[in-house]
Amino acid sequence: SFPCSATVARADDSSQKAHQVSLPDQVAGPLQVRAQLMYRKVDQFLLNFLFGADKGYTAPITVMSEDNAVVQVQS
Repeated sequence: SFPCSATVARADDSSQKAHQVSLPDQVAGPLQVRAQLMYRKVDQFLLNFLFGADKGYTAPITVMSEDNAVVQVQS
């Protein structure tokens, strides 16, 4: 793990394709990245609102797509 500014990946800014992050000098080597696109048919907030959070109802989550990549981090 490494510290990453919250401004690196903003959901409302699709114009930027690459981001630069400052890391400590001692951090270098391969970084394994895994991303998943998950889908839930019913919003959890709505279920809690309709039935109460104490009931423990949850809608199943489906993984729609996923991918892995290795990024070489250089100091």
